[in-house]
Amino acid sequence: MFIKMRGFLGMKTTLGKICTDISYGVTTSAVQKNIGPRLLRITDIKVDGVEWEKVPGCRITEKETNKARLFDGDIVIARTGGTVGKSFLIKTPPEAVYASYLIRLRPNYDILLPEYLDLFLGSANYWTQLRDAAQGAAQPNVNATTLSKISLTVPSIGKQRQIVARLKAQLAEVEKARNAAEIQLQEINLLPQKILAQAFEQ
Repeated sequence: MFIKMRGFLGMKTTLGKICTDISYGVTTSAVQKNIGPRLLRITDIKVDGVEWEKVPGCRITEKETNKARLFDGDIVIARTGGTVGKSFLIKTPPEAVYASYLIRLRPNYDILLPEYLDLFLGSANYWTQLRDAAQGAAQPNVNATTLSKISLTVPSIGKQRQIVARLKAQLAEVEKARNAAEIQLQEINLLPQKILAQAFEQ
């Protein structure tokens, strides 16, 4: 099935059909030393990314490491807590695995760009589907089954690259405008002090 998406033809599908893996992380304790692989937790993911050098290690078996190893292009999603549903695109990680309160999505790279999926996971479409699926739940949470049923439109790889480039450019402009507005607001907030300082100059 193909639908129109702002000028691009795309296939309507689900995450379960276009990801080669949707799985939970390992259940283990963090070790505050450089022992074993890094253990990525929800709290390690900040607005500006992950400081891998501050992520603790963990003691797990080789089998567990191989199963939960994070690679470039993987996406992890918080499945509980205050940031439930929030996603993070993994880029050039060290040897690392992810904790049990995270779910990993691994796109089928033949048909889906990680950057395209990452942008979709920040869209209103994704969040609306997530909220609808969670209705009636006593505590907000996300599970692998819920994620696998999330629907999205996937155009060709070439079109995905165009969409990613266009959206990144637009988002960069938004960020630039936001920064400029914050600077103006700071200057406005300082005006009363400047006015009073001028009025009471010695």
